[in-house]
Amino acid sequence: MSVGLKVGDKVKWASQAGGVWKDKEGVVVAVIAGGRDSGERANAEIKARTQAGTHRSAFGGGWARDHESYVVEVRQGGPKSKPVLYWPVASKLRKDDGNDEASDS
Repeated sequence: MSVGLKVGDKVKWASQAGGVWKDKEGVVVAVIAGGRDSGERANAEIKARTQAGTHRSAFGGGWARDHESYVVEVRQGGPKSKPVLYWPVASKLRKDDGNDEASDS
């Protein structure tokens, strides 16, 4: 499991929706402590950014997690596109050190 990530760390992960797998790359923008209200805290973090008009959300809700997790910003589209926020499963995240071989293992 990815642990010890901090705000500003670049990460990679693969996600699946509608039977299609996609590789994603982004930057950690918030660290969410584990616990029974972690889902509410992640939701509040994402909601604050979307209501401020700085981001879009790909967050559809989620259950509390008993471990540290991360809100990740993914930049997509052109320079005027708003970044998208995700709350991926922490165990799927890999720190992106710029070396593809290390991140694939």
